[in-house]
Amino acid sequence: MLNNLTNFSSIFAKKRYKSTPEDTDLVALGTKDRTFEGGYKPVATRLEDLKSYFGGGGGSWDLLRTAVIDPQTGDDATGTIGDGNLPYKTIAAATTAGATNFYLLPGTYTETVTVASNHTYYSTQGVLFTDGGITAPAGAGQISNWKWYGNANFIGNFRAFYLVSNDVYYTDLVFEFDTIRTTGGSSRDLYIYASLTTESTVTVIGNEIDSYSANGNVIVPYGNISGIIDIRKKLSGFYSLIASSGTGKLTINCPNMVLKDGGPYGNNGAFKHLFVSYGVTGYEDITINGNFYSEVTSSLGSIAGVIVFHTASPSRLQFNGRAKANQLLFGVRMTTTGGTVVVQGDMYIPNGRLFYQSQIDNVASFENGRSTVSVGSTTGAGTTVYLKDYEILMTADTHIITMADISTEIYTNNVNAEGVGASPSSYFIDTGGAPFQAGLKNTWSTQLLDPGFVNSYASGFVNEPLLQVNKII
Repeated sequence: MLNNLTNFSSIFAKKRYKSTPEDTDLVALGTKDRTFEGGYKPVATRLEDLKSYFGGGGGSWDLLRTAVIDPQTGDDATGTIGDGNLPYKTIAAATTAGATNFYLLPGTYTETVTVASNHTYYSTQGVLFTDGGITAPAGAGQISNWKWYGNANFIGNFRAFYLVSNDVYYTDLVFEFDTIRTTGGSSRDLYIYASLTTESTVTVIGNEIDSYSANGNVIVPYGNISGIIDIRKKLSGFYSLIASSGTGKLTINCPNMVLKDGGPYGNNGAFKHLFVSYGVTGYEDITINGNFYSEVTSSLGSIAGVIVFHTASPSRLQFNGRAKANQLLFGVRMTTTGGTVVVQGDMYIPNGRLFYQSQIDNVASFENGRSTVSVGSTTGAGTTVYLKDYEILMTADTHIITMADISTEIYTNNVNAEGVGASPSSYFIDTGGAPFQAGLKNTWSTQLLDPGFVNSYASGFVNEPLLQVNKII
């Protein structure tokens, strides 16, 4: 292996080179592997395997089935598949000529690329799309083994990755990029709208998405979509960063998710979220890993929140990270039937409430974190709340949690709930005079009297926590 320049020079010094290589000779390669310095692991392949991959061999730069695209010096009239010395000017011309592998050289592209089975693209450093982007095919059916690798940048007033065809499903679709940055009225920068009935498997890897997002959504998985979306540096936009409806199992990773202040519609609370569910079907399972911060400076009304079930409920959504949203109203808002939210981490919502549930069969679970709020959390009929290893700081004189119906259930384990408690009508848990179902374990509150729980309608909360716990998570 040629690990460094010294080794490379010694090969020539000792005349260990060949003008005519044999099929069994090894060719140095680098395989992506984060555990190795520089992100690549040194490996090798036989010459005959490399030739087989490209469909043959020979010539100064012979890449059968592969077209080189050079938007600066290429020529569609003379471009030749398999000859890197005769590049095409456009991807479209190379596609028409029958290429299935595309090597994109640096330059500015304004093309629309339609995904197709068994097509592979590699974008070198310096590839820039200022229009066009990637789109879905017309018609129905399966697209398999479509892959886009490398460091392409998509910057301009257009949709970078816009696969909208609910009659298509994707098998082993991979999209890798450097930056997506919309600058005008386009929206849904990373939109995969696929079949609701047949599963699509996708892998999306990029460094950054910064969205103008005039229509309210940045990343939209819509359909039976499973896989991973990995934004390694930053995801930012003026409106909903993630919006979805579907039935798949999806993981979204981003260490730094930012909701920006203002936008084309101003600070419209109906559009300001980390995650919002739309459509008629709830996702089977979504996991969001990373930290969320809202830059919004003015007080918001409507449904502004970190996690909002608006017109559909995912079967399960888990958020692992910290959320800080000074002007949003909700940490978790669930006003559609069914669905479970699990929050592992902090929720800092100083001008709102930790959770709000109004529909039957909703479950909200908060674990291993703390929350600061000024508006009391409420539950609706048939809803369940779990609090485990959690702290709640209430900064206003009001109930911390209100159980709105006799079918509401609350279970706690190792909870510290503190409130200002200036009014004799403010409680840690208020039942409105109705029977309730609750289990408290290792739980402490300063709202209203210390120690324990004081509620004029729930005498069981006097002086010490209840130990009758059946459903602690």
